[in-house]
Amino acid sequence: MIRLSLFILVFLVSTCTKKGPSRLYSLPEWKEETSSNYQRLMVAISNNEEGQLRTELAPIPKNIIKPGNPSSIEYGGPSFLSSYVSILRKRFGERLILLDSGRFLKKSVNKEDQNAMLKFYDHLNYDGVLFTEEEVIRFLSNEEELISNKIPFINSNIINLKTKKLLTKGKVTSSKILLKDGLKIGLIGLTSYEGRKVLSHDYFKGIYFEKPAVTFLEYKNYLKKKGADIIILMASLKTECESKLPPKTLNSPRPNWAKIYCKNNKDDLLRFLKRIPRGSLDLLVLTNSDSQLRGYLLDTPVISTPPSSGFLRMVEIFYDKNEKKLIWDKSLLHPKIQLCQNFFKATSDCHINTNFPGYKERARLLKSTALQLMPAIFLGHEVKPDLSVNSFLPIVR
Repeated sequence: MIRLSLFILVFLVSTCTKKGPSRLYSLPEWKEETSSNYQRLMVAISNNEEGQLRTELAPIPKNIIKPGNPSSIEYGGPSFLSSYVSILRKRFGERLILLDSGRFLKKSVNKEDQNAMLKFYDHLNYDGVLFTEEEVIRFLSNEEELISNKIPFINSNIINLKTKKLLTKGKVTSSKILLKDGLKIGLIGLTSYEGRKVLSHDYFKGIYFEKPAVTFLEYKNYLKKKGADIIILMASLKTECESKLPPKTLNSPRPNWAKIYCKNNKDDLLRFLKRIPRGSLDLLVLTNSDSQLRGYLLDTPVISTPPSSGFLRMVEIFYDKNEKKLIWDKSLLHPKIQLCQNFFKATSDCHINTNFPGYKERARLLKSTALQLMPAIFLGHEVKPDLSVNSFLPIVR
């Protein structure tokens, strides 16, 4: 009898503690915060740095594929990015801050694709888009287009030496205050195009990139005087710094905060943060294609964007209305969110990473279920393609 009781106890414990594979880069569930003491904002950041609207293909390892199975799975693309943004708006309403890291008007991409990108960005209705060297190249050749532009670019430090003024015409502004759920959110946008080398490029004759730290402090003080409760900086800075994240947090919708380490003391990101007072910046959104940063550096929350239309970055911010300050131990820097077109039914995501802990268990499950697919779910909503984008995009890949 004792042995039977022990067997039942062990069985129950093993059954309750056994878990399936962790989801990778997906947030199917939704939970509303009901606390009256906090305000909850969501900052969502995209980055189409490649300059083309297209779907991505994730290859499926050969050891998983059975006859008749697909060899890859699609993700991203304009119709699904638009769908994910629409779901974010349904969930957060005026509490959503939608940003983009810029550099999407690539000079290496044909004019038709560039025009398609501009129409698509207008369709998504961003709160702010970083104005970078790529956008400078596009608009310097056509001043009328810059004036008629509908994208809310932020340019805080790119100066036309002829006029000795910022390149700010049409909807291009030097900074911006957003009113979100009663909070004032200050936006600043800086581009450091390797300042020492700018003069050697014909594209930038007559253009000066003011030093980022000096510009940031100027506009931070200006926005604070205007009543900004939160300061967000979008910046294009070169960096080789790295986040040190425990593997268990990479797939969690509630990740621990990571620490960011910089080996080079002359790193642009590190030097910038050393030159501004600690606590003066609430969130740094970094355009960076070489490293995926998500954590703290010199007490500043930093998140960088993948250069792909197949992912979103999301930062969930909680603000204490009584204390009038951000609650960072409650706020979250989410892992990058993959814009799945479908989920693998066995894992509730669309990502296969052979280097990720638990890959063997994931592979076994996917193989045993013949890679069965189901509709993708994001924040409790089924993801359906927004086919309306096809009507105004000449090229959709």
